Amino acid sequence: MNNNLLRICLLSTVVFLTVLVSGQSLQLSDSNTVIPNGSEITILRNPVHAEEIPCALFVTNTSQSDIEVNVMREDISIVDSTTNYFCWEVCYPPFVDSGFYTRLVSKGQTDSTFIAHYAYETKPGVFKQGTSKVKYTFFNVWEPTDAVSVKVNYICGYDGVDEYYARMISTAMPNPADDKTEISYNLPAGISNAYLSLRSISGVELQRIELGGQSGKATFNFSALPSGVYLYSLVVDHKMGFSRKLIIQH
Repeated sequence: MNNNLLRICLLSTVVFLTVLVSGQSLQLSDSNTVIPNGSEITILRNPVHAEEIPCALFVTNTSQSDIEVNVMREDISIVDSTTNYFCWEVCYPPFVDSGFYTRLVSKGQTDSTFIAHYAYETKPGVFKQGTSKVKYTFFNVWEPTDAVSVKVNYICGYDGVDEYYARMISTAMPNPADDKTEISYNLPAGISNAYLSLRSISGVELQRIELGGQSGKATFNFSALPSGVYLYSLVVDHKMGFSRKLIIQH
């Protein structure tokens, strides 16, 4: 009896470890960086420039075997009157949530043919503003637990990048400032790296404050800086969002 129990425990452990390891076989990325499994990314679009927001996702097979991969789409929150669809092997209509065809991704190789589309033009020249969230899950057809997913925030309706990033932080208070100033921040989900940078007018970075967590407060200390005009900037995922003027008066 004890031997049988031991065999069952060992078998359960092997199954668990197999599932755990198999979950490491697929990896997602965009044109620049790896996208961690289960994370969120944000795509911003000015409606004047295009009637759709495209999202290209690269699927990498990190295992030592070829894998047949399929994709499943899940609409989490969608702005009324907008539609979305995806193309992989073929372009599917908006009502299709899972591919009819699979893609063979060879071991160690990356498939770069997947592209999703979010359409927010309800009729010619009329654009629906707001944020829609869609989840895409890529999985091993023969072992569905071997999967990787990402949530994509499609944002339409901002006049420009500055307006989008300006919503993430407050203005510096006080400004003009004597010895220090404070800035509150509230970052949307999906941002993995953000910091505030204090620079001279000539562009030299003097201070940097990493923004930890989704919300909080950051404080610049000016005790070692002379009076004058400076710039503080929000940098998100290694891209500078916008800059504002800051005056130091001792």
